Amino acid sequence: NGTFPYHKGNLEIGATGLEDIGVRFKGNSSFSATNGTLKRSFKLDFNRYDRKKNFLGLLKLNLHCNALDGTQIKDGSSYQLYNNAGVPAPRVCFARVYLTMPNEIERTYLGLYTVVEQIDSVFAKRTFGRALIMKPEGETLAYKGDKWNEDYERLYVRKSTATEEMARPVIELARLLKERE
Repeated sequence: NGTFPYHKGNLEIGATGLEDIGVRFKGNSSFSATNGTLKRSFKLDFNRYDRKKNFLGLLKLNLHCNALDGTQIKDGSSYQLYNNAGVPAPRVCFARVYLTMPNEIERTYLGLYTVVEQIDSVFAKRTFGRALIMKPEGETLAYKGDKWNEDYERLYVRKSTATEEMARPVIELARLLKERE
């Protein structure tokens, strides 16, 4: 699925330091567009190696390198516009990012990044109280039966815990669309 492996890393945000967090590259088009450069998009997983660790209650953050956005502000502005309009969207901010790789590079400036809250169970609880968060993959909205099953699991990668009640609207919509074909 194009997922990059995690590695242990340390993070400094202002005066706050976090050691032994999970760090990996992220992206598809943005990853390809930054080939040969150090400025890549990253996923930070605070509790990857210690299940009790978090950063301000968050389990993950995304650092978008904005490789496909010459203005460097489209993602951040879009998410903020949605939030201002009352539409659920991740929280965002901007950050100047520096990278150190022991014995290779020391505090090298990578550039401006958009920091984006991970859409996961923490986001769902904060935004909806309780919700099914999924990442559609492939043939979405395909009807695969009346019960949540492995076929649905492959089409909708869950990012939060699903109950039968929470999955029901997805199944019903898929069935309705199948009947309309």
